[in-house]
Amino acid sequence: QFAQTIPAVLQEQGGHGYAPTVDAATNASFQATAPDSIIMVELWETVAHLEAHLQTAHMKAWSDAVKGDVLETHIRILEQGV
Repeated sequence: QFAQTIPAVLQEQGGHGYAPTVDAATNASFQATAPDSIIMVELWETVAHLEAHLQTAHMKAWSDAVKGDVLETHIRILEQGV
């Protein structure tokens, strides 16, 4: 699903980044993992752009397509700390 969704998202106004990430397979003893999780790293110009993104037809279609596979969704809005 991501391969089809990413190009559409990157064409949205105010969207500057959209990348699914998963835990890397390492032998690092200090690494915390959540093997069944996908973290979407997104960069939006404003919260309004993010809100508009969540209402697009392609995101509604993506949500419908994966609803049986997604147990939880948590959206965190972050800013640079320095």
